[in-house]
Amino acid sequence: MSERELYRIGPPKSSRWQRALASVRAITLGPYNAKDPALARLFSGGPVRSGVAVNETTAMNYAAVWAAVNIVSASVSSVPLALYKTLGEGRGKEEFRTHSTYRLIHDQPNPQMGSMIFRRTLQAHAMVWGNGYAEIVRDGGLRPKELWPLNPAAVQPFTEGGRLRYRCHNASGGEVVIESADMLHIRGLSHNGISGYPTIGGARESIGLGMAAEQFGSTFFGNGSTFGGIIKYPAGVAPSPQTRKDNAEALARGHQGVDKAHKLLAIYEGADFQALGVPPNAAQFLETRQFQIEEVCRWFNVNPHKLHHLLRTSYNSIEHLSIEYDTDTLNPWWVTWEQELQNKLVMPLEQNIQKIEHNRKGRLQADAASRGTFYQTRFNVGSLTPNDIRGLENENPISGGEQAFVMTNLIPLELARDYWQAQIDKMGADAEAARRPPPAPVAPKPEADAEEEVKALREQVELARKMTQLAEDKADMALADLASVRATTAEAVALAQAETARTVGELELTARTLVAAEQVINHREESRRVACEQRDAAVNDLDATAWALEDVTVRAVRAEQAALDLRASADAIDLARVAALCERDETKDLAAEAVRLRDDANREAVTLAADLEAVRAQYAELDAMNKGATALADKYLAESVAALAESETLKTDLARARADIATEVDKQRAQKASLLAAMRSLFVDASDRVMQREMDRARKHQATPEKLRAWVEQFYPLHAETCRQAFRPLVGPWTALTGGAPGALLERLVAEHVETSTTALRLVAEAEDGDQMAADLERTLRRWEQERGDAMADALMREGMAHG
Repeated sequence: MSERELYRIGPPKSSRWQRALASVRAITLGPYNAKDPALARLFSGGPVRSGVAVNETTAMNYAAVWAAVNIVSASVSSVPLALYKTLGEGRGKEEFRTHSTYRLIHDQPNPQMGSMIFRRTLQAHAMVWGNGYAEIVRDGGLRPKELWPLNPAAVQPFTEGGRLRYRCHNASGGEVVIESADMLHIRGLSHNGISGYPTIGGARESIGLGMAAEQFGSTFFGNGSTFGGIIKYPAGVAPSPQTRKDNAEALARGHQGVDKAHKLLAIYEGADFQALGVPPNAAQFLETRQFQIEEVCRWFNVNPHKLHHLLRTSYNSIEHLSIEYDTDTLNPWWVTWEQELQNKLVMPLEQNIQKIEHNRKGRLQADAASRGTFYQTRFNVGSLTPNDIRGLENENPISGGEQAFVMTNLIPLELARDYWQAQIDKMGADAEAARRPPPAPVAPKPEADAEEEVKALREQVELARKMTQLAEDKADMALADLASVRATTAEAVALAQAETARTVGELELTARTLVAAEQVINHREESRRVACEQRDAAVNDLDATAWALEDVTVRAVRAEQAALDLRASADAIDLARVAALCERDETKDLAAEAVRLRDDANREAVTLAADLEAVRAQYAELDAMNKGATALADKYLAESVAALAESETLKTDLARARADIATEVDKQRAQKASLLAAMRSLFVDASDRVMQREMDRARKHQATPEKLRAWVEQFYPLHAETCRQAFRPLVGPWTALTGGAPGALLERLVAEHVETSTTALRLVAEAEDGDQMAADLERTLRRWEQERGDAMADALMREGMAHG
């Protein structure tokens, strides 16, 4: 957002040409942005019923509003805000000073303002507008780098697709949309949980009445003794206009103003003064002003004594009212700040080990004497442990402080019954001893006493030896436990490696199965395509055969008809000629001709009959071929439908297998990311321990540049082995998760660490004098302490996730 011209709180980032163009535009054309905050302030906040215009700007001119906003915002922002790192179960927490977020919220949110100024500004916005906004600028690793407050009048929250976003209007008339993750939003009382109620908008009538009373008082004292009235002259007296003007000027010159109030007024020519309006006391002027201060206190939830309104407050109750102010007014704002900063500035993987909290020590507590009495009373009855009391004082627990104690020499609570039973037994033994007669006196035996003393000393020596042996046994047991822990860790790493190998094998087998399934599907698709082609060819052949059969059938029918016609004609000719021969007694030649013609007709009829039989046989063959082609087509069609159904089933199984593989891969990646994040902190701690040794040694050898250079050349070749010992227990589990050789990773980390340190210290040793070298060395060491451990761990995290 550094390039966006938003309504940030801070100097604008524009060039000289842009500023000149904006000036000319403002003079000639004026602003055209209808959502400009200045324009909104100009046309919003019209007069209330008391006749005074009230908005977020004019309300701050009212002393009670200014005091309430000022005292609450200053109290909230003056308490230290820090990032804490948890130390483990039962070990408490400590300030995470080396983390960049700690410096961001504790020291400087942006280059132009400190932490208190930033928080005080946002808190004032939240109290006046109901919402305080600040843009979160992140670096390449999505870590917060800067926090910039925004003008709340230019920001509008909205939801889109179920996601909360913020529309910000810039000075040039455009709009910029910021995601919820990049917007720090401090809300007041809200009706929907998204935006807070505008406090000034709700309190306009209350504030307007107080401002109207203030303006009335100013007008009253500005006019002095002139209450506002009329001067009545008797009948028949009509002064000229000039006389009336002179009288008015004399009256104003002699009596108007605070310094001329309560002087005597002389009226001539029988005139009479009649006052108009209501005197201030009759209008309960002072009571109104005092009550409106209490009204402002109700709107901002502030005790009146915090606004120096002590009318109904006694000094004996000031202390308890101050405690009530901390618990009821400030604590809700502190919790709102902490939850919003925790959600927006702490990475999700670090939520369980990093906490953002205010240091409320001394604010939410009573005085030291009252706290001491309260703690002592509950401690003496076993209700609080020493660590409980230290937690209430915001201090870390101590070893052995988790036990509860009671009175009677402050023994542990679980031993109280045994203690009293021992006391009862002792009282019974004393009573029994008192009833027995006293023993006879024994003469002193000095030698025996000496022997008894020596014996007692020997027993003490033997007891000390046994205690020493017991301590050695405990040390051996601790070493055995440590060896067991290491063996368990190695076994866990081996199991993780085996599980990873098994998962990889299963994924490879599934991948091969998917490839085989794809090949089967492709084969089925090819078979179905060939079957479809053969079916289409058979259908085409069947169609051609049908057409040919139909043509042959037509020709056969025609030939048969022609034969019948020819036979009929031959018979007719034969009969006619026979009749003619009989009737006309023709010659034998005619008879022979008739016989020949009849024989020819018979032979042609036989030929046509043979052709008809051949056509019928061909038709039967074609019909059989048609039935075979139809059956084959139906068979291919059924196989195609079955192959298509099987391919659809295989596709479904393939999609399900791919989804299962993707889910398993995501699960493995999430588990790996969780393990890598857990190990990241171990690398940071190991790097911090190594660098702490380097920094301590470097500070001891910074007398002169020559001494520092000689120490660098002598120290770091030996220090490399220390680095190996620090990183060696970590590279094995790390490479088991990310792959690679542990030895190679160890040597690379050691080489990079030593090279970075020696290069930086050699540059420091090039300084001309000792003072300059000391300053450069301190800056370098401070930068190491703040950045190097996180930088190395972040680089490893990126490499580990890239290999996943």
